[in-house]
Amino acid sequence: MRRLTRKLFKDQGGASAIEFALIAPVLGLATVLAFDVWMGATSVLQMRSAVETGAQYVMNGSSNDATTQSLAYQNWEDRPANGAVTVTRNCMCGQATNVCTGLCPDQSPPAVYVTIQATGTGKGVFLSTSLTESQVVRVR
Repeated sequence: MRRLTRKLFKDQGGASAIEFALIAPVLGLATVLAFDVWMGATSVLQMRSAVETGAQYVMNGSSNDATTQSLAYQNWEDRPANGAVTVTRNCMCGQATNVCTGLCPDQSPPAVYVTIQATGTGKGVFLSTSLTESQVVRVR
């Protein structure tokens, strides 16, 4: 009987098949998760590119916020269904908010800031995350 159990434990036939059967699901899961992370990173980069395009348009002298928003939408590749771009314009006199058509108390024109913000859901196989990207451009 001892001889049979020693012979059974010394036999290595099929060991690599069992090892592969244990490791294959882990490798498969790692591959799917890596693909999921790549999809999320791609979503972030596409959103960032759209916001940067809008910001560049504003820096080149645009004063039309609707056109800036439209340009950002056009340059957002694979935009998710809930993807949105907002463009807001704020005027400041020092730390105080001011109307853009008026002058500051010291009779100087207010500083104008344009904020371009994109929001949406990053797509992936398993993971979906809320994404937000914004850029503020000082115009004046």
